[in-house]
Amino acid sequence: MTSELVSSKQAGKQRILNAVLGLLLALGSYAILNTLNPALLEVGLTNLPEATIEIGGDTEMPIGDISVLPSGIICSGGQSNIPNIAKSFKGKMTYEMGAKGIVGPSNTIKLDCSGFVNYVLKCAGMPFINGGTSGIFTNQEKVTSISENKVNGKELKLGDLVGWRAVDNTPKYKYGHVMIYIGNGQVQVADSHGGSSVGNALGIFPITNYQNDIKFIKRATTSMSGTSGTTTTETFSVSYNSGQKRFYFKGNFDHNIYTYTYTAYTEDVSVILLSNQPISKYNNSQPLKDDQYEKIKGKLLTIVVYNSGNKKVGAQKLQMPN
Repeated sequence: MTSELVSSKQAGKQRILNAVLGLLLALGSYAILNTLNPALLEVGLTNLPEATIEIGGDTEMPIGDISVLPSGIICSGGQSNIPNIAKSFKGKMTYEMGAKGIVGPSNTIKLDCSGFVNYVLKCAGMPFINGGTSGIFTNQEKVTSISENKVNGKELKLGDLVGWRAVDNTPKYKYGHVMIYIGNGQVQVADSHGGSSVGNALGIFPITNYQNDIKFIKRATTSMSGTSGTTTTETFSVSYNSGQKRFYFKGNFDHNIYTYTYTAYTEDVSVILLSNQPISKYNNSQPLKDDQYEKIKGKLLTIVVYNSGNKKVGAQKLQMPN
């Protein structure tokens, strides 16, 4: 027997011995873990939690006036200018779920997905449903097929909205989501893909990336003149009760159809002091918290009331006591 064969035989024995020792070590570890806590051994794939992707979400609150938008955002040009309007939000938008126009840091505005698309449409002078994905996609066209520039075999137009609602139980996503079509097979969206970093909330993606997730499309409709939204036949007045620290609104509000909110600005509407505050349907009032009152005491306010149908009910100036 040559020295090479002897060496090979010894190496083989060593491998077998190592394998046996490894098996004994594994069995010993199993016995210890099983004694301490049997649940630690339940590592099957069936025990793994279901993964959901949270790319963003929204609430049903309406957006406010375009005066809150940071400088540098384009707010004109109509439907044909939607790509430029949407892209002008780059570096100007910080994502925050439920935000519909809160002034953010470093000349940015905090928006969620529906807040973003609504501001784009508003800047373009387009009709829009001033709310979240539930209102945007309820009773809208269901999506059965998506290609690069068509949905359900029909050409996409600038300003078309696509997405889903939270109630649609989209497997990968926990919340509702909405995106706006900007041409060339692309949709633009405000989401959390950039984390919470300032100004990093703008995403542009091929619409086909979401072809298995998109449930509805709201087709863009004919442009309307102006960018401030349509006004209703509703009227209102507002007063402030110092003892109760409460606003009282009077008017012909129809709470059976709409929800109502108000936004309080400085007199020249340059700064939002209170954003998208709900008006109670029971007594048309809204109490102020102490920190809210501190923001507005002694100031001359412009209070703007909106309803959930993208209608600006009106505006009124109100002097707050010190």
